[in-house]
Amino acid sequence: MWCPETQSPSSVDKYTIHIIGVPGAEADYTYLDDFANFLVATLLESAESHNHFLNMVSDTNPKSQIAKLPEKYTGKIVELDVLEKKMHETWDDPSQASKEHTEAHSLWTFGI
Repeated sequence: MWCPETQSPSSVDKYTIHIIGVPGAEADYTYLDDFANFLVATLLESAESHNHFLNMVSDTNPKSQIAKLPEKYTGKIVELDVLEKKMHETWDDPSQASKEHTEAHSLWTFGI
């Protein structure tokens, strides 16, 4: 799922959220304020994070539910571009993904 909601609400009339796969599949997302708090805590205790893989997730929800958040917070219409069958092709060969999908502003991180 790509995140066009990183665009300013004043610059778009609607959001189109691309989902490769099943909209009901769960996905992790992170709010920007949670990520900022995590980043600061990591910097303050850098010895704890040295040479470690860190993951910070705010919540896990179905992609279709995550896609409703921009509508809730901006009042803009959200359209889903669901490509269920393309998921397998893209997984097997990422070069099959359209340029629009590979050049998204932000992947997998959802911030409000």
